[in-house]
Amino acid sequence: MKILVPVDESDYARAVVEAAGELAKRYEAQVLLLHVFNERKYKMYEQMYEEMNEEVKGAIPLRTTEDFKQDATILAEGVGSALKGKGLRAKALGRVGDPAEEIVKVAEEEKVDMIVIGFKGATNVERFLIGPTAKFVAEHAHCTVMIVKGKR
Repeated sequence: MKILVPVDESDYARAVVEAAGELAKRYEAQVLLLHVFNERKYKMYEQMYEEMNEEVKGAIPLRTTEDFKQDATILAEGVGSALKGKGLRAKALGRVGDPAEEIVKVAEEEKVDMIVIGFKGATNVERFLIGPTAKFVAEHAHCTVMIVKGKR
């Protein structure tokens, strides 16, 4: 069994990983930790870089999407390090793109059996609605999606 867990650098993500870890332990599953660097942020970074003067550009090389993908993988490894400490099988993946779309795409590519994704409602309206990423994943994933609700 494979469980995909999208993560970010928040403390809340660690709670989602913990919930996925409990499932992985119970079902002897492998956990795939995924961090997606939002492509829109990369495009903003790229635009800001292009607007810098040549002296600054010479001192600071343009980071590529591959650099951000590597950073995303490192972040996923860090968030999931507790799983390996518990003897669970965990693998970190990094992507650059639209987070919701990449989560669904990775789930298909890796043939996962379940996605464990977090949702933390920040406003009164959000408490009654599922967040846009979790909603998209639940609607488009080929597998079961478990949504872990955050605490306010």
